[in-house]
Amino acid sequence: MLLKKIPKNAGGWNLQQIHYVVKLKKKKMEAVAEGLWGLADYAEKKGEIGKAVKCLEAICQSHASFLPIVEVKTRLRISTLLLKHSHNVNQAKSHLERSQLLLKQIPSCFDLKFRTFSMLSQCYHLVGAIPPQKQTLLKALDLTASLPPEYVVILHFIYIFL
Repeated sequence: MLLKKIPKNAGGWNLQQIHYVVKLKKKKMEAVAEGLWGLADYAEKKGEIGKAVKCLEAICQSHASFLPIVEVKTRLRISTLLLKHSHNVNQAKSHLERSQLLLKQIPSCFDLKFRTFSMLSQCYHLVGAIPPQKQTLLKALDLTASLPPEYVVILHFIYIFL
């Protein structure tokens, strides 16, 4: 049905048509992710943490490609649920380590990077892995050195009032 909306040239698809199809696919995948996030919220509110985690893991285990930010947010959410409700530290740590790898590809998203560093540091602390915990905290400190000026002002403001 989607392909009928886009006319084909005699020579095949032109670049504009390909971009249109890709954009529609991205929107569809975002809608799928938002739907699964909504189901996870609903399950969590009902106290069905296992179902909430399964909804979120469906995004991470999908063969369809989601945007890296969608996967990172999902993995952070899974880790939060696991640490808060099940204390399954190793699984949470695995999700956070994968998030960290995905975030290396993205030049911005400092809030997600700092959340990942913080939670990963907490996981290392809980399992007694002090050297990786220190390394994670040092990476977070290194990241602060590369922040744009507007983020530095915000961090300074937070530091003063804590």
